[in-house]
Amino acid sequence: MSPISQSQFIPLGEILCLAISAMNSARKPVTQEALMEHLTTCFPGVPTPSQEILRHTLNTLVRERKIYPTPDGYFIVTPQTYFITPSLIRTNSKWYHL
Repeated sequence: MSPISQSQFIPLGEILCLAISAMNSARKPVTQEALMEHLTTCFPGVPTPSQEILRHTLNTLVRERKIYPTPDGYFIVTPQTYFITPSLIRTNSKWYHL
């Protein structure tokens, strides 16, 4: 037998949250295409997920209320956004009831 080097496993959902947070901080729009480019750039040598796996993982993160989608892209849920419901709309960083 010979030892096999192992690296630490990080779930795809956590990687996506980190990438979305970094892109939000850099004020880059987080579309699925931009997210794939970011993963390829920031994690060279690591296989990128397929579009189907990426979409499924993003949908799971939305259902778990870790991220939320907007027409401008995905964003990380924060304490300020956690209780926002579909009956609210955002304009100029303010929330209004419909």
